Amino acid sequence: GLLASFAGEDTVTWATVQQEAAESTGLSEPSAWYLYVSSLYWASSVLVGVGIGDHDMVHMTTTEQLCVSGMLITAGAFWARMIGVMVGLVRDDFNDNFTKDMDDFNSVLRNQQVPEVLRRRCREFLIQQRQNTSLDASQRHMMKNVSPALEAEVNLQLNHWIDTVWYFRQCCSEFCVDLVSVTLFVCHS
Repeated sequence: GLLASFAGEDTVTWATVQQEAAESTGLSEPSAWYLYVSSLYWASSVLVGVGIGDHDMVHMTTTEQLCVSGMLITAGAFWARMIGVMVGLVRDDFNDNFTKDMDDFNSVLRNQQVPEVLRRRCREFLIQQRQNTSLDASQRHMMKNVSPALEAEVNLQLNHWIDTVWYFRQCCSEFCVDLVSVTLFVCHS
């Protein structure tokens, strides 16, 4: 096959081992189904991380290889799910403060009998403010990694509001760059 043509005829591969095993049992050559199941067994053991140190594919039947492959894939999926849950718990721990503050805020508004429409607007405002604050903080962090000239150019491009204020149009660009670099956006409604 293709593997043998790359490796050379004298190289021992899993396919040549399968061929020799088939010949020792009296078969002329292993069936395509047997080779597909053997390759699935090999791939699933490598993918899941079991490794290929204890491969005894020669003495396993097709059914055994298929069952072990299924168990390996199931165990790998279970393990991936567990890691995902753990990462989710750690991530949720970082969001706990905001969630707790929102819960407390909602309780206060509910206890004070603030109308639902106003409570919803307050929640939307706080969520939007949180998103804008984190975006502004990440933008500022990333801008520390670029050269001052690029930072100035990007800041002017991102803060095009400065062009709409008539008395800033007369100012030099260095002043405008300094102004937009220290400006924090605060959302008021």
